[in-house]
Amino acid sequence: MSWTFKFDFSTTTPAGTNMPPKEEGSYKVKIISTDERDTQAGNRRALFRLMVLDGKYKGCTLTDGFNFPTAPDDFVMSFWMAFLLSLGVSEKKLAKEFNLKGDALVGKTGHLYYIPAPEGAYPTLKWISAEQHEMYCRIAEEAEEEQGVFVPLKGAVAAIAEAVVVEDNGVEPPPVAAAAKSQDPLEFIEL
Repeated sequence: MSWTFKFDFSTTTPAGTNMPPKEEGSYKVKIISTDERDTQAGNRRALFRLMVLDGKYKGCTLTDGFNFPTAPDDFVMSFWMAFLLSLGVSEKKLAKEFNLKGDALVGKTGHLYYIPAPEGAYPTLKWISAEQHEMYCRIAEEAEEEQGVFVPLKGAVAAIAEAVVVEDNGVEPPPVAAAAKSQDPLEFIEL
């Protein structure tokens, strides 16, 4: 007897291809897909599949996500803000009300600090600025040069991240090459 089944792999990743970095560190990543799910508690959540763009873990993938805020003062707003700042949106732009298009985030790049999951737990992903990423990389390189081997920076780098404040100096960065359909690299934000 033969069988028939209708397949749609448009939102599926092949088994065994989600391989996160094995080491703690700062990574430049690109959003390769986004999806929306409901949490077990019934909250709406945006999920982001990310790919590491450089270094020895280039091509490794990570998944991160944020619940959608349910009120203007919802604590998840700070996570969304860190995420959008990492993608290059200025605090000045974030100070206004806007709509965010999830699909338009695909292809955007940002930076995050990643700590692999301990046994039976989830990994830690913290969205950081390009400046913080450069600082982490510099610290890791210096430690590696001093020790002669890679030295995970563990909590020391995370503590430094809390102390770094990146101020919006009012200067807009030059636009990133936009998709053919638009010249605005921040088109995913509707002001």
